[in-house]
Amino acid sequence: MLEPATGKGGVVYLCASNAVEWAAGGQEIQPAMANRLWHGEFPMDHETWCDMMVSDFPAPSDLPVLPADYLRTHHYAQRATIAAYVRAAGRDAWMAPPDDPARRSGPWPSGRTWYLASRLLAAIEAVSPGNRLLQGPALAGLVGDQALPFLEYRETLNLPDPEDILKSVKRGVYAKRFSGGQVNISNGDFVFSLTESYLIEDGKLTAPLKDVNLIGNGPEVLTQVTA
Repeated sequence: MLEPATGKGGVVYLCASNAVEWAAGGQEIQPAMANRLWHGEFPMDHETWCDMMVSDFPAPSDLPVLPADYLRTHHYAQRATIAAYVRAAGRDAWMAPPDDPARRSGPWPSGRTWYLASRLLAAIEAVSPGNRLLQGPALAGLVGDQALPFLEYRETLNLPDPEDILKSVKRGVYAKRFSGGQVNISNGDFVFSLTESYLIEDGKLTAPLKDVNLIGNGPEVLTQVTA
């Protein structure tokens, strides 16, 4: 993907190197530096190299260009979903340098790499919404083994039985049907009207409610989801 630079489009190469086993005197990247980079492997066999040698290693010509407002329109939702996952999964999902020193030169989860992942997921959502083929490698190259659990969590949200949720609520509102509403896509603020809702008391539905509106902020709500 191309992220436009000021005045012109272009690609910035942050780091590129041969694998240690291919390099003369090669060394692993130090963990502090490794945790600031996206890690991807691009295997090359001799047949592919020969084809590219003949064509003079052409640059890709079909890379999508990120819209200038991709962070404003997509970043909130990605950050909120990641925060909800880490809150549910616990500290080891947030900060987990590998026990094996050799693996610390690759991708692993930290507050830094999760934040980088939120930006990369926002970029993917802007140019190819819901593209699992891009999302998987994007996450794996930053948070390592936490990529798959996160994607599974996001897919299912680990929802328990609705009856168990209801029984766990001391006092609340059961929103059954919605009508109308709007969302401010720039910051996630929303307001919705409920056409059918009920009061929850001691884990049971009791009195029907009237004239109920839901008002809040989507990204903030996602970080407070417990079930």
